[in-house]
Amino acid sequence: MNKKFGVSAIFATFLIVTVVVVLAVSATTEDDKSDIINNIDFDKKLLDFNDTLYNFETVTTNPTAFLDDAADGQVTLRLLGQNFDLKLQKIHIVSDNATITAADGSISDAPKSYSYTGTVVGEANSSVVLTVGDDVLIGEINVDNKSYYIDQTAKKYNNKVVHIVYSSDEIKKGNILVYCTVFPVIYFVPHVRKS
Repeated sequence: MNKKFGVSAIFATFLIVTVVVVLAVSATTEDDKSDIINNIDFDKKLLDFNDTLYNFETVTTNPTAFLDDAADGQVTLRLLGQNFDLKLQKIHIVSDNATITAADGSISDAPKSYSYTGTVVGEANSSVVLTVGDDVLIGEINVDNKSYYIDQTAKKYNNKVVHIVYSSDEIKKGNILVYCTVFPVIYFVPHVRKS
């Protein structure tokens, strides 16, 4: 009877360990899918930001996860190793029924995009402007005298748009940053990005 108890105990232990490992792997995989910003190992030399920025991170974004989180007006973004708890308000810049008329006269639906403004929770001197579309998330977070940027590139990584994340401290002198808050797009002057 001791042998049966021993085999049963070993089997029960094996079963419990298997369930715990499967649940841990499932939770990790699920979290990876729901992360809004994911760092990637992308060759920065393929991007044309080295003349403009001292340093930047390459990331992909998950706009669907962002929109899900933003539904309650609160989102946490992790940029450059720092968490930003954001209080956001959706603003309408482009009509949901907007169309694009091409030079040849053809008309198509404009891509859906959503813009948000807000603040960083607990930071009195802060502002946030973010725009999210089908496969991009761009914007600016300002805290005191420092800005953090998310910008898209023309490159893809695993079928997702490669984005860069950087702070105002990383902008090389002589490069003026212009950020349009009406339609959030980041421009560098005088350099023109090729990527």
